Amino acid sequence: MGEKNDAMCSYLAVPEIFADFINGTLFDGRSQIGEEDVLSYDGVYHEKVKDGKGEKLKLERTRDVIKRIAKGNRYAVVGVENQYKVHYAMPFRFMAYEVAEYIKQLKEIRKNFQRKEGTSEEFLSKLSSDDKLNPVVVIMFYHGTGEYKGSKDLHSMLDFAGENAIYKEFVTNYQMNLITLDDIKEENFKTGLKQLIGVMKRSKDKAALQKYMEENSEEFSHMDEETFDTISVMINQKNLVKYKNSNKDEEGDVNMCRAIEDIRKEGRNEGRNEGIEEGMYAFVALCKDFSISKEDTISKLREKFSISKKKAKEYTDRYWQ
Repeated sequence: MGEKNDAMCSYLAVPEIFADFINGTLFDGRSQIGEEDVLSYDGVYHEKVKDGKGEKLKLERTRDVIKRIAKGNRYAVVGVENQYKVHYAMPFRFMAYEVAEYIKQLKEIRKNFQRKEGTSEEFLSKLSSDDKLNPVVVIMFYHGTGEYKGSKDLHSMLDFAGENAIYKEFVTNYQMNLITLDDIKEENFKTGLKQLIGVMKRSKDKAALQKYMEENSEEFSHMDEETFDTISVMINQKNLVKYKNSNKDEEGDVNMCRAIEDIRKEGRNEGRNEGIEEGMYAFVALCKDFSISKEDTISKLREKFSISKKKAKEYTDRYWQ
């Protein structure tokens, strides 16, 4: 389900959406972060490993969505990892993400470290007692269906059974910031995230989805293009996109209610056409069973289904077996 993760990453990368997501999840809808506070941040990390021959390799890893949140003269690094399927090693992976970011910051401080009047301990550390790292927060947004049954902290990945039980209290437990669709209240959001989350939560229940859209018809009739495109992918309705341009208003917003109705009409038309084709097939087969000539069958088919002689011949040739 890489396509869904990619769609969510692109959507959350927009500063306004990112700020709304953080406010709506971590802060229960309180406006702690503004769009203007969300700045770009390098989410690429390099890791040195050895291959099977012992040769050193440099791997490049990229985070899903990572931003610098600047307030005053301070900032925090906040990242969101999107996940559609359960990942059993996720607590360890997230712990590694945070450590990699702190190492990155520490290297930057040490690179600029200059020996001044200080203690031998500061010189040894290449870090003064006043130097501070910026906090790192990583969130996993699980947008898959059903309960998340993977590990949510480091302890649940470790074997503390039997003789190992005596060590548990001495092992620091890393707790993952897990957000699932069930945890989220769509009313906490102020952007198109509200409609996106609302639709995703009801995507498996057609009646509930239809009711939700009817109750919020004003928002769904004037939806921004990015939200429309993301919803189309997240609910497996990518064919909605082909109805987007024909349902745009002068401001560029899309009427999703009308686009969905267009899909339904096309489906009914396709069903009607399939029924007509099945009827023509049965008619040609019946004529042949009663030894009616092919020429007479073409004439009768043309008359019964009100089609041209050319079309009648095409269908008769196709079904004359």
